[in-house]
Amino acid sequence: MGMQFIWFDFAYTKLSDLFYCPVAKVLDQAMIVGNMKQTISSLASLTGLSHKTVRRAVDKLVEFGLMEKIIEGKSEYYRFKTEKVTRLIETIEEICKNE
Repeated sequence: MGMQFIWFDFAYTKLSDLFYCPVAKVLDQAMIVGNMKQTISSLASLTGLSHKTVRRAVDKLVEFGLMEKIIEGKSEYYRFKTEKVTRLIETIEEICKNE
């Protein structure tokens, strides 16, 4: 028997419910904050993850082009690239729906 997928409506399902990893928990915030600038501290507060864990997750999301780093003076912010995050979620949804 092959691998079976259960289709989820991502409008009502958090990625962190499907994938247990800090990156998924940070990505959940894209659906809440959209493309508003966020600090590592604000994301840590929103996710309940440690500052260090959020930093590693955000670094991966920047590396994969799902977030961008913004420097303003001495402040460092991050913003979700909502179009790319939406495409990622739609791709996962399409894969799961067609199985």
